[in-house]
Amino acid sequence: MKYIKSILSVMLVAVFMMASGINASALELSEVESGIYEVQNDVNHESEIGMSMARSYLDPTMKLEIKGGKVYYTIKFSGANYMKDHKISINGENVNLDIINEDNENHTIELGFETDTIEPDMKASMYVDAMGRDVEFGIITKTDTLKLIEKIEEPEEEVVEEEVVEEEVVEEEANSTVEAATDTTSNNNTILYVGIGVVVVLVAAFLIMKGKK
Repeated sequence: MKYIKSILSVMLVAVFMMASGINASALELSEVESGIYEVQNDVNHESEIGMSMARSYLDPTMKLEIKGGKVYYTIKFSGANYMKDHKISINGENVNLDIINEDNENHTIELGFETDTIEPDMKASMYVDAMGRDVEFGIITKTDTLKLIEKIEEPEEEVVEEEVVEEEVVEEEANSTVEAATDTTSNNNTILYVGIGVVVVLVAAFLIMKGKK
């Protein structure tokens, strides 16, 4: 009985680990069709105050444009009158930012950047005037909230060049076949002529020998 319980316990742990691995698996870019999406985000900071500040200044909804194997993020920040020098880093390296929209009346700023994954290891930083220093926090993409807003039709890959190459290969093979056939015919003709010549010589020799007798 103890052995059965032990086996069942091990099986339950294994199933739990497999389920956790499935849930933790990242959403691959190839699994998502091209289009414009909205997605919710979460924030990460080592302190509760930092979490609260990050949540208050980062808009909870981001926009993703997925096209051509790339992802273009648009992230919106509020409180732009209290901070400056916004930066976004992926895997510890700052990325080039485009200012999509800057609303001085409502003190918001929208920044865009390109990446090659839906779930980048992303952090935001900005200089906060009241604190006199930079503040940094993580931005987590909640892929389970991904919502398609507009589908983008990707142009179909051109196969004309491949067809041309295939035609050239077929033509080369046909030419090679013709050349091989021609060579074979020539060789056969040569053998035939040689054979006829040998027969003629043998007949002539036979007639000469017969005449001498």
